[in-house]
Amino acid sequence: MTEKLSTLLREQADTPTFAVPDLDAIVRAGDRRARRRTVALASGVAAGVAASAVVAGLVIAAVAPDDTTGLAVATNPPEVAPASPLDTAVPTWAISSALYTPDAQIETGRTIDYFVRTAVGYVFADATGAVYAVDADGVDLVGQTNADRLRLVSDPDGDLAGWVDSSGTKPAFVVLDQRTGQITRDDSHTTPGMGLLADEDDPAFLYALDGSTAYWRDTRGAVAVDVTTGATRVVDPDAVNGYDIYTVGAGKVIFSGEDERALIGTTRADATPLAIVGDLPILSPDGRYLSSPAESAFVLDTTTGSQVTVGGPNLAGGGYDWIDDDTVLVFGSEGPDEPTAILQCTIGAGACLQAADPQLPPGEPDAGFLLPGQGSTDE
Repeated sequence: MTEKLSTLLREQADTPTFAVPDLDAIVRAGDRRARRRTVALASGVAAGVAASAVVAGLVIAAVAPDDTTGLAVATNPPEVAPASPLDTAVPTWAISSALYTPDAQIETGRTIDYFVRTAVGYVFADATGAVYAVDADGVDLVGQTNADRLRLVSDPDGDLAGWVDSSGTKPAFVVLDQRTGQITRDDSHTTPGMGLLADEDDPAFLYALDGSTAYWRDTRGAVAVDVTTGATRVVDPDAVNGYDIYTVGAGKVIFSGEDERALIGTTRADATPLAIVGDLPILSPDGRYLSSPAESAFVLDTTTGSQVTVGGPNLAGGGYDWIDDDTVLVFGSEGPDEPTAILQCTIGAGACLQAADPQLPPGEPDAGFLLPGQGSTDE
């Protein structure tokens, strides 16, 4: 499904200073102060978080990662300090152990194999599945996820990032509030032996984060869980794997449909059909527009169901991230003779602006190059 994108961008890569990354690996889906205490955190995170609180009538008890009592919240545990925010509403990419923006470079000290952005900073995983949070003060170890197939999710316009932790006797959904340092775990509806990958049988799968709501699949199907209050609703009781929900934004859920089409609604029961949406669709912050990194210049208006204009007629590349309600980032070019770069495209504009030109080092085609929401273990 991404062969179109990878072939397209390879054809556009004409400049010797910008080696095209291996986009088959990037977009294929089957789906403070380098804090001195980071090393000491390894045992603390593995041992779990502990605290007691009452939120909207929900008793949140102290548990270990493999406890069966369910939701556990630790508010500002000593391992994860409140964040000093970075400006993340800019084009960002990773090469090896560094995060880059057009104006800055952040060295993390760990090879980045998957990363996402929040409104506060960045969260990334290395090849071992160790999860780190990055803000203006530095890097913190915050958790552990499945090393076999790395996957992190976030709300780029909010404070939350999340992953599935399989280190206990059964999988747990973990959500980090990067602004406050609060970590929430929930294993109340998972069972030992559940799958972890999108296409495995009966997977514990985290689809998306939207505001304070996490969307994941557990033994109840696809559910929406408010990690602040614990309020839960089932949005698709028949969800069987990680492909039943594509993406979520501003309360809108994009469900998978038949014949490469999609459905939009708050639950599958009330969802209405959309046109063909392409691969790995991504919603704009306000939920109005839908783009696809694997479909050239594809943007759909979810309120009308019609495609809208992005860039010029020769734009080659798909929209992989939104930095505001009307501005999508495209990895591609404005024509066959133009270099491949990160382009900033405004809905309705006749052309895109070059936002960044990641200068990749010589060597392997991908050179460790990653875009947000994409990882080295994607297939």
